[in-house]
Amino acid sequence: MDHALRELLAQWFNSDSADFQGADEFHQARKTQTKLISFSLRFSEFSELLLNSQRYGTTNGTEAQYVSLKQQLISSYQDLRPFLLAYLRFDLEDERIGLRTLGIGTDAFEASWVTDSLKSFVESDDVFLRDRVARANDAINDYTEHLHCLLETRV
Repeated sequence: MDHALRELLAQWFNSDSADFQGADEFHQARKTQTKLISFSLRFSEFSELLLNSQRYGTTNGTEAQYVSLKQQLISSYQDLRPFLLAYLRFDLEDERIGLRTLGIGTDAFEASWVTDSLKSFVESDDVFLRDRVARANDAINDYTEHLHCLLETRV
């Protein structure tokens, strides 16, 4: 994730909430925003790991990093999934990856971490990864913008 986006997320997170109507909605949106920021940073790190491993191969420690990030993403994705899916552009190849690997369809996020190991991922020769990551990041950015507007307009 680039520096400008990180700054924007931090700025949105720290906006004033004193005149917000509906404190419960505000706190829920703020809590979701916090989860989304954390998920976004982890997904960015995970995506970089996948792309670099696909291009240069695995190195010492990358397998452990893959497993750790994968577990964190899966855990936090469950709460965010319904919201992110609303902004995600679907592709049949994402579903096919899940069907081949797990026997069930997957979305772009799930298809990114569907393999058991980083080595298996690299060996799978996933030519759709860059597009999948771009679509997933678009969904994250669009949902981030939605939350920002929600908090900004004091709905």
